[in-house]
Amino acid sequence: TLERVAESNNVEVIEDIEEKREVKNDMEQEYRSAYFKRLLGRELTEEETRAYAVAGVKGAIPTETADEIIKKITKVAPMLDEITLLNVKGNVSFAVEGTKNSAGIHTENASITGDSDTLVTVTLGGYEITKLVQVSKSVETMTIDAFEAWLTDMIAEMVGEKIEDLIINGTGSSQPTGIEKANTWGATNSVTVAKTGTLSADNVRALIALLPAAYDRNAKILMNKKTLFNSFMGLQDNAKHDLVRENAGTFYVYGYEVLISDKVSDDVAYLGDFKKYVGNLSAEVEIVSQFDINTNSNKYL
Repeated sequence: TLERVAESNNVEVIEDIEEKREVKNDMEQEYRSAYFKRLLGRELTEEETRAYAVAGVKGAIPTETADEIIKKITKVAPMLDEITLLNVKGNVSFAVEGTKNSAGIHTENASITGDSDTLVTVTLGGYEITKLVQVSKSVETMTIDAFEAWLTDMIAEMVGEKIEDLIINGTGSSQPTGIEKANTWGATNSVTVAKTGTLSADNVRALIALLPAAYDRNAKILMNKKTLFNSFMGLQDNAKHDLVRENAGTFYVYGYEVLISDKVSDDVAYLGDFKKYVGNLSAEVEIVSQFDINTNSNKYL
């Protein structure tokens, strides 16, 4: 019957899709094996050579490995999860609100004159972050899985720490602009405690009062662990309730979640919506290898 013919055709189509998926997965695994064997200086099998040759971009890091590196970098640099992170190749420009005038009441039949609202163009440039790792030739004896884990851990730790530092402390001169330099801090947007003074609950409330309510929904407090425990932890409100609360390992100050980063200077805390900070991964992670005959070692950049 027609139903049986249709069912039969559907089975064939499904089987064909599954076969293509299996072939694709096999090719991806062969490419991954070829990629790391080349980094280790080993010979490739015929299948691996073919997979490496037909890859879209020769020498491109395997997708699975690239994803693993980003996951590990995010663990080392948790601020990447807090900011708005784009993934646009090359430099990227976008418009943000500049001068904004309030709406007005219109008199019937009267002419309407446009307000002088403005937009500001922000351009994110690209900066290379590199790390050169040199290890003995014995690394060539590692299994591919062990080598991949070691290499991705090394990249994530070194590169991730630098990215976290730039997000917070970047000067904006030949490097990204960090949170510390994103504004000119003064009496209208910050609270300062004298070196001879001690942080108080009143200081914290004054800081919170400076943040416009529009940013409250996503606002968090960023500081290092030393500042949290030495300056904030002992504070109490007028009812003698602790300002800092802890829930399942996460700390809160007046309900604002606390983000911990060792890259923040001592005795400094930032309160704000960090989603308003925008970064861009303008290029994929690349790994270049070279054998150094003078030291009988392998170099990975």
